[in-house]
Amino acid sequence: TRSPETFVALCLFTCTGIASLTSKLGFSDTLGAFLAGALLADTNYRAQVEADLRPFKGLLLGLFFVTTGARVEWDMIVQEWPVIMVMLTGLFSIKTFLTALSGRLAGLSPAEAIRTGFLLSQGGEFAFVVLSLAQQLGVLPEQLNRVLVIVVILSLFATPSLSEFGALAANKLEESTRQERNIRESIRKSDPTLPLGSSSLEGTKLSLPPQDADGALAITREEISPSSSPPPPAAAPAAAASPPEAEKVKELQEPVIICGFGRKGQVLASMLSSPLLSRTVDYIALDYDPDVVDLAQAEGFRVVYGEAAPNLVSSLGLGTPRAIVVTFDEIEKSISAVSQFKSAYPQIPVFATARDMRHAILLDKAGADSEIVEINQNAMALCKQVLSRVGTPTFGDSGSDISSVFNVLSQGIEARARELDWEDDGTPLGARQAAKDLYVYGGAQNIMNEISLSTAESKKSQQQLLPFDAAGVDVGDEDKSTRKRSK
Repeated sequence: TRSPETFVALCLFTCTGIASLTSKLGFSDTLGAFLAGALLADTNYRAQVEADLRPFKGLLLGLFFVTTGARVEWDMIVQEWPVIMVMLTGLFSIKTFLTALSGRLAGLSPAEAIRTGFLLSQGGEFAFVVLSLAQQLGVLPEQLNRVLVIVVILSLFATPSLSEFGALAANKLEESTRQERNIRESIRKSDPTLPLGSSSLEGTKLSLPPQDADGALAITREEISPSSSPPPPAAAPAAAASPPEAEKVKELQEPVIICGFGRKGQVLASMLSSPLLSRTVDYIALDYDPDVVDLAQAEGFRVVYGEAAPNLVSSLGLGTPRAIVVTFDEIEKSISAVSQFKSAYPQIPVFATARDMRHAILLDKAGADSEIVEINQNAMALCKQVLSRVGTPTFGDSGSDISSVFNVLSQGIEARARELDWEDDGTPLGARQAAKDLYVYGGAQNIMNEISLSTAESKKSQQQLLPFDAAGVDVGDEDKSTRKRSK
């Protein structure tokens, strides 16, 4: 049915159903909800699921923190505060160390590892599930269970402060590393024979005097007789990403958003990714038809399931798009998409295709920067083919090219369409209006007559001015006198 309400209802039914199933099997219903989320996240609908459930996420997070704060036992904190402080310190220390170590092993820089360690040093939400289960089974004493719950709650409350502290520590480490690197580079430039690597400063004493008048550090080097030959150069660090790769990552963060992957969207996606271009342009297509999404993904197109809206783009983590193209045939749907995207990204160009001039004018009022009117394009293409086949490549004696005349004709049709009120006439958007269509498109005959009359008047005025020069002298009489003198 492609109904948003039905889609949200099925997602919620999946979560509650799996949670009920795990509860009947003797496990926690929270575990079932977690499994349902993991299941939905592994489908083609994950972006749309996240976009539709974002309001529920905010409400449930607020409810979670309210109920969590209500579980704080202040009398227990006053009574057991030394134990609680020791547990909090141990929790933060151990989790920060282990997380930072894991980050380093995974390839993170020291600053990133420290930032991540402090950000994830608090207790997790599943600790409440585990402690509740332990209390039900009688694994832990009741007093200890209550203390552990308080420790987890306080660690969650301290997360913003720990995140700020971790960012500050990471920035300090990066600044220190940068200064050390600059010092090494300065010493290496002063003595090119100095070996590379961290061991190149062994046997070297650095003297950092106060800053000079220009604010720069005067770096001096005092050699100490080394007891052994300098060590071999250390292996060069891994090369940074090449400029094309960096540019590719940047393009992935600023793709062209194609709303609707029908025939027009497919042609546009093929053109943007064509190897014939000097530089391909990354794109992401959004379509609400699951069959189209599956077929397009099988063919290698970057298409995701979802309704074209700014919240879906945010769910995909695409950042700010480079351009937005709306290719929907449905008038109401295309107008709504243009209005939403222009409100969310006022500085980003929004292109749209229109069925007729009424559709184009409504898209323009919604905020579209450019509209391609399909009827106008098809009509002009038909006229060009017919006139070229019947042997009339130009118009009359004026010799005007077909393309130039068609440009004037298109402008005239648009001007006539803008004279009418298309929005408040009460006619359904998809209905045909014979009288207005005849005025706009049938009026092409009047526009052509005006072009012909204007061309004739221009030609007549040129013929009248032709026998006279700039001074008003009859050029013909002057030619006659010249011929007589030559004889």
